[in-house]
Amino acid sequence: MATTQLPPNEREVYQKMVADCINTLQQNKSSIHDTHPKARQIKSIETKLSDNKAMITRADKGNSLVILPIQQYESKIQNFLHKNNCQTAPMDPTNAFQDQIRKTLKESKTLIPWDSKWKYINLNPPTIKGPIKLHK
Repeated sequence: MATTQLPPNEREVYQKMVADCINTLQQNKSSIHDTHPKARQIKSIETKLSDNKAMITRADKGNSLVILPIQQYESKIQNFLHKNNCQTAPMDPTNAFQDQIRKTLKESKTLIPWDSKWKYINLNPPTIKGPIKLHK
C-alpha cells in the first residue's frame, strides 16, 4: 500500500525490494521464534488460550488484562446490548454498503484518482468489542 503513493516509474523497484525483505523475514521467522524465550512464552500462552477457547481482553479500570472463555465474553456483550435496549439488525448491511461504495468508486473516474480509491474501502468490517467490567 505504501508503494502506491510513489511515482509509477519508481514503484516497481520498491515493490521488488519490499517483496525481498518479506521473503527474508518469513524464512528467518521460525528460527527467531524458536530461540527467543519471550517468543516461546507468547506462543505457549496462545496455544493454551486456543486449546481452552479463551481470550485476553482489557479490563474497564486500571491497566489490567482479563482472561476468560470466549463464550462468556460473547454472553457479556449480548447482555450489555440487551440491558441497554440496543436493537440488532436482522442482517449485516456492511457488505451491501461496501458493494455500493466499490461500484461508485469504479464509476467515478474523474472525481477520485484511481491510486487513492483504496482509502475509501473498508476491508475489515467492524466488530463489537468491549472491556470487561471488574467488580471491587
